[in-house]
Amino acid sequence: MGIGYVKEVNLRLFIAIELPEDIKEELIKIEGVLKPYISNVKWVEKENLHITLRFLGEITEERLKDIEEAVGEIANSYSPFYISLSGIGTFPYVIWMGIDEGKETLTEIAYKSEGALIKKGFPPADKAFSPHITLGRLKKSAGKTPKEDFKPLRFLADSITIMQSTLFSNGPVYNPVRIFPFNK
Repeated sequence: MGIGYVKEVNLRLFIAIELPEDIKEELIKIEGVLKPYISNVKWVEKENLHITLRFLGEITEERLKDIEEAVGEIANSYSPFYISLSGIGTFPYVIWMGIDEGKETLTEIAYKSEGALIKKGFPPADKAFSPHITLGRLKKSAGKTPKEDFKPLRFLADSITIMQSTLFSNGPVYNPVRIFPFNK
């Protein structure tokens, strides 16, 4: 009889602001308007639309407590705030929706999260925070995006979520691990 051991479980995690259903519906309509103009895109599915504050990558289950402590402290130091979305743009391989109102608060939360995670021994993020919502991922660099006028979208951000990303052949599935309401 061999020696038994417990396999370490890793979770692929990120910290996010979730979007209300009505905003997700509007973003899917915008994706529909953009589809005829831009080819070679893997569009983000409705249930996966969110604002990423910090991608964490593969984390052991025992480190989850450290992340929860950091995110909980930050959530307790903010009140709910409004976010408004407008403008379409591209990074080299991403089509995104921009953020106007609330971007300063989002940036502050992202940087405070970064500092709290580094204090708990996590490595720094590999890129600076840029407030946006990813609408699609491009297989090759994008040209110009169409200059469509979309009505501004606005919602109340009332919590931060630690999300788990599980990768499948047809794309990722995101599930909330823990939600922290803004409690200031």
